[in-house]
Amino acid sequence: MFPSTRLKSPNGPRGSTKCLRPSGWGAFGFGLRSSLLTYLSIDTLVARALPKTKIPANAAPFRLFSRALKHSGILLLSLLFSTLCFAESKPPQVFLRIYTQTDANGSPNSIIPIQLTQPDDQIYVSAIPEASEKDLLGITAAPGAAGGAILHFNEHAGMNLDAATSQGDGKIMVVVLDGRVIYSPMIDTTIKNDLLIPRGILPQEFSLLQAVAKQNLHDLKR
Repeated sequence: MFPSTRLKSPNGPRGSTKCLRPSGWGAFGFGLRSSLLTYLSIDTLVARALPKTKIPANAAPFRLFSRALKHSGILLLSLLFSTLCFAESKPPQVFLRIYTQTDANGSPNSIIPIQLTQPDDQIYVSAIPEASEKDLLGITAAPGAAGGAILHFNEHAGMNLDAATSQGDGKIMVVVLDGRVIYSPMIDTTIKNDLLIPRGILPQEFSLLQAVAKQNLHDLKR
């Protein structure tokens, strides 16, 4: 009923249960701050828990060595804590993009070529998607369809989809999941926040999309 497609040149890059996981310099700064705060907290606990031992005045080198050893151990524990925190907070990795067909005469940096196989034709879509996994707020299994699902998007994506489909009658919509085109219908109705995908979603991908939607809802409520 709908033309099947093959992504010729995918343009894609591309949540957390216990800790947030920034990237790049943000991750470095966040980890450094977490380590410092953990260091100060552990240092306070150690100072309260351990009895103060009087060291003779002539034992200054021993005093310096014991302090350095204590603080080095505390800093090591705090760094280990931050590392484990980031390791456990790895967000679900899934790539979802909803594109719509656009003019082939656009700037090379603003369009993506996609090869259709039935019929054999090449179309171009805007490099900026109408929606992505960052906009996903929910996913439910489509009744009576293996690999089918209904994607529920936020207000921002809903407005994009509404504008694209209300003005794109006869154009092609392309749904890309983890680098492959799973759905490419011809637009014949207006779509807003909910998009039906009749096929193509694997069980593990469905679970990942559920996890991403749950994290997005969590972030939205904060």
